[in-house]
Amino acid sequence: MIKTFQLHLGYVRSVLLFYLGIVAGCSGLPRSAPEVAATEEAPSVKMKNQMGMGGNPGSPFGIGVSGGYSTGSDLSAGQIRVNGRGIIPINPPKRMMMLQPSFSTTSFDVDALFDTPSEVYNIGLNMMWMERINERTMLSFGANPSITGDADSLGDNVRVFAMGMLSWQWIPNKLKLTAGAAYTGRDDIPVLPMAGLQWNPNEDWNISVILPKPKIAYRIHNIGESSTWIYFSGGLGGGTWDVLRTNGTTDEFSYTEFQAVMGIEHSTELAGRLFAELGTGFSRKLEYRETAEEQSFGNSLLLRGGWNY
Repeated sequence: MIKTFQLHLGYVRSVLLFYLGIVAGCSGLPRSAPEVAATEEAPSVKMKNQMGMGGNPGSPFGIGVSGGYSTGSDLSAGQIRVNGRGIIPINPPKRMMMLQPSFSTTSFDVDALFDTPSEVYNIGLNMMWMERINERTMLSFGANPSITGDADSLGDNVRVFAMGMLSWQWIPNKLKLTAGAAYTGRDDIPVLPMAGLQWNPNEDWNISVILPKPKIAYRIHNIGESSTWIYFSGGLGGGTWDVLRTNGTTDEFSYTEFQAVMGIEHSTELAGRLFAELGTGFSRKLEYRETAEEQSFGNSLLLRGGWNY
């Protein structure tokens, strides 16, 4: 199962992807990947990141495009992801639902003698239900059914990522505590805890210590509805796919990559959010479930960028 580099165990990909609140900025190779996509962040975190560090809610509908490339000794991987977003105001602000269809393609270039598909795909639909219990407490549930695979196996199986999260504003608009868990749909890390805190000491700092994708951001520019942030983020990239092997059998193929990046993002009300990231990937590994084959690789240089509106 190949993990989409996006959010980022920091985007354990699905949580990150769903960021995973939905996530998540939509990083290029979030592990995302929900893709994320990994979510590809925690629901509340991901949603805020997608709408910009400033938290501007923007339009109830939107689109996003992102891409990333991780290159290192014997293994390089690249991904392109496209997603849409729609918010259904069932009973705002008490009750809302968000839908996020997405498509991503991930390619691999491996020098080692390892049976690796050259390109894999993920088609999914993030669904998130947000219920405000009171002025300080929010309950979120999400699911992300998706089909994954290469050109020969795509559509043969359906994978599901699911999560539940409770957030509490300990100090309104300053300190928020979060706790929950996610089922990632991955064989190597089936269940992932989601817990931590989000602290905003002032309008220029956004400190999110929420697993699986911590992020520390500082605003360096702010004029009207335009703002620029620099940040440091950690995560888990990669993904899982059902692929057809050269011997004719179908197996679960996984790619794992821990990530640490520095990034910059610029948000405006009219143009949306642009972001770029530079970092490193480490503890990289390819593996098959049925045959228990595994191959480790050295560190990589990681580049990502994208646009959300």
